[in-house]
Amino acid sequence: MTSITWTLPRPIDGRWRTPYHYGVRPNIPIVQIPINEVVPATYNPRKIDQESMNRLIDNIRTFGLVDPLIVNHDMTLIGGHQRLKACQALEFETVPCVILNLGKDDERLLNISLNKIGGDFDGHGLKQLLIELDSAGQDLSLSGFDSVEIEKLLLPPRPPQIENWDLSDVAVPFWLVIRGPLGDLPEIKKALVSVDLSGCQVESSV
Repeated sequence: MTSITWTLPRPIDGRWRTPYHYGVRPNIPIVQIPINEVVPATYNPRKIDQESMNRLIDNIRTFGLVDPLIVNHDMTLIGGHQRLKACQALEFETVPCVILNLGKDDERLLNISLNKIGGDFDGHGLKQLLIELDSAGQDLSLSGFDSVEIEKLLLPPRPPQIENWDLSDVAVPFWLVIRGPLGDLPEIKKALVSVDLSGCQVESSV
């Protein structure tokens, strides 16, 4: 791991440089701020339903607020509006915050990006992880998924089923589009063996 130390600026090519000029920022401290001093952004486009809020409250009650809020220098909240509401419901007196010094346009752009940028779950990996946690007796409701989602995720995989098709009146060639997890591809290929595709041009793309 590379260690970055905040040092005095130094002259390069006759000009002064700081780590900021190279896209590097020093370690940003996390500060405990009275919760009533944090000002939610009126423009924040993110919403949450009450059921999801209840799960968030349960999560913070169990683990604490492990993801700090992000605020601007004037205490305008940039990231963490739903976490702030949950902490208010739990009657927190202070909340951990990262304080930035941004112009208002950058502030709004960061707000949007924090709400938008994110990855997707690997379905197989997520299912395996939930199965292991469930076997260990963990409360899966703290994962953020509701009971219906958890039930679907824990269901055993259902092998693909293909009915007998009458392709006699189908124009050739035609596209056969199969949508589903790539992990099901071997089983799908086995199921297709029973289908008479004679005279059809078959292509596969993975």
